[in-house]
Amino acid sequence: MRMHDLIRWDPDALSDFEETLGRCAADVEHVREAVTMRARCEGRWGGDAHDAAGRQVALCTEALAARSDSLLRVRDCALLVAPRLRTLRAGLEAIRSDAAANGVEVADDGTVRPAPGASPVTAVRAGVQGRVAALLAHAAELDREAAQMLSRELDEPGRAENATS
Repeated sequence: MRMHDLIRWDPDALSDFEETLGRCAADVEHVREAVTMRARCEGRWGGDAHDAAGRQVALCTEALAARSDSLLRVRDCALLVAPRLRTLRAGLEAIRSDAAANGVEVADDGTVRPAPGASPVTAVRAGVQGRVAALLAHAAELDREAAQMLSRELDEPGRAENATS
């Protein structure tokens, strides 16, 4: 992961997104339930047309359930990532603060260089560069984990129930 990517990630936006996705998933589920309830016309309609309509409604409700699950999957990912991203961002700020106290700065591209007017101290720069590299490795791991979470099959048994309990 690049430093620029870590700086751009906004944990507050992820938290807001997570809340919005949760509401949207609930709305989709409400629509699915309403369609299912209203589609029950037993005794008031019959024949081939009723059977065909029932198949179409079943397809629709299955699709709605899948969409709700997709929204919940992204919500669960945002819920996982936001606090860990806050920790990474705090770590970056601590590294930058320590670097500044030692006469070096961490640029937005991740390079460590002497601060303006400071003499280059190779050992300090190397130590800060190592901390930056470790932080970016943790950020890359978080990014991979989130991508993997979003790439798993949607029909994993118990996924939505386990993620929210």
